[in-house]
Amino acid sequence: MEAYLAGLELNTLQLLRTYTASHAVFNGLAAMQHALLRHEREQGLYILNLFSGYLRKLSSLCQAPNAAWLDEQASMVVYADLENLRYRPECSIEMEEIKSSFLVPSFICIPMLERQLFRALRAEAAMVLKITTDTRDGYVQVQVQADKAMPAFAALSLNSEQRQRMMLLDERLQLFGNQVSYTESSKGLILKLTKHTTL
Repeated sequence: MEAYLAGLELNTLQLLRTYTASHAVFNGLAAMQHALLRHEREQGLYILNLFSGYLRKLSSLCQAPNAAWLDEQASMVVYADLENLRYRPECSIEMEEIKSSFLVPSFICIPMLERQLFRALRAEAAMVLKITTDTRDGYVQVQVQADKAMPAFAALSLNSEQRQRMMLLDERLQLFGNQVSYTESSKGLILKLTKHTTL
């Protein structure tokens, strides 16, 4: 158990470091800079709030192996808002939220969402990614569904920084074992997370 927790802690810190350097951060900073240069004060403050919220959510998710679902879900919402600043109308992310209190394996949903965003941005047409959530006995199911077919993930050409993020995600899935599983198709991904003690 000690070895598992040590490995999980190291992987979480690596994943946190990688995602604080992700394109969502640079997209937020670029959008903020653009608003400031155009003297759009309200838009700049809105983006600043999104950006600071994203960093706070990432930090909170690395505190323990399990996180409150509302925190995990909120991190996806902020991530989607930041990415929408950059990629609309080429690709937009829509999300249906649920107000349920339970614990799930932490820091899984943003990497899974980003995996689908990589696929959507390589498609030949504008695309909408819709995120829906369903709570069931013992687990929560998160579905990221595109409105059109996307390229297979294995066929994507990724740079070194993107490959590093995907490698850390694979390691995280292995650390959580059967607590996390997913299936992928031409139109998206279904993620299953084990639910733990109700808050």
